[in-house]
Amino acid sequence: MNELSISQNFLKDKLLVNKLLKETNINSEDLVLEIGPGKGIITIELSNICKKIIGIEFDKELFNCLNSINITNANIIYGDFLDYKFEDKLKIFSNIPFNITSDIFNKMLENMEYIESFYFIMQKEAAEMYLGTNNESMKSLLFKPFYSGKIIYNFNKTDFDPIPNVDIVLVEFIKKEYSDIKKALPIDYLNFLAYIFDNNEPTIEKKVKSILTYEQLKRIKKLLKCNINDKISDIKWVIILTIFNLL
Repeated sequence: MNELSISQNFLKDKLLVNKLLKETNINSEDLVLEIGPGKGIITIELSNICKKIIGIEFDKELFNCLNSINITNANIIYGDFLDYKFEDKLKIFSNIPFNITSDIFNKMLENMEYIESFYFIMQKEAAEMYLGTNNESMKSLLFKPFYSGKIIYNFNKTDFDPIPNVDIVLVEFIKKEYSDIKKALPIDYLNFLAYIFDNNEPTIEKKVKSILTYEQLKRIKKLLKCNINDKISDIKWVIILTIFNLL
């Protein structure tokens, strides 16, 4: 069994899976993608509530096992999700392999036009980082203009086999009807974030000083009614959004 499958902790109780799916916006008209279906416990329950499932399994043994179950509305593909080419709008529900969390979120970002919502069973610490629960980071700020995110379930460690040594949650990301980015393309915002985080200046004001006029800086301070001398570690989403929309 390969490293990808070893990094997963599988849910044991189909009643729990059913309960989790009821907390989502997945319905009978949806095409749902599952990353690493594993032993099929989620796949089977998904098949009862959605129109069609695409399951992408990297482990050959698990792939063969899934195909033997013969879920009529599931298309199980043997391959690497990171190589998958999106073609249709869909939703995602998956117990993701923890060791490729960052790669999976990057894939989400690259294919936002296709992904209406996604639900990941994942390590709590990583979920909080992508949600910006404690502090904003580039990872959380990348998604905030486009998706509303939150933790919708906290698991017990005994819900899984093998029992994990970390806390695990179910996180929800739902695409916003309208992006928070005004009069610009998503790529412009992503480039702006890269500039902010790669810039070695210590404060937000100094980081943006070279791309904003004095009058723009004054307007930002007035709109936000706050000082923008915070360090990048103390950055607030509303500050980043306001600055970008005034560029």
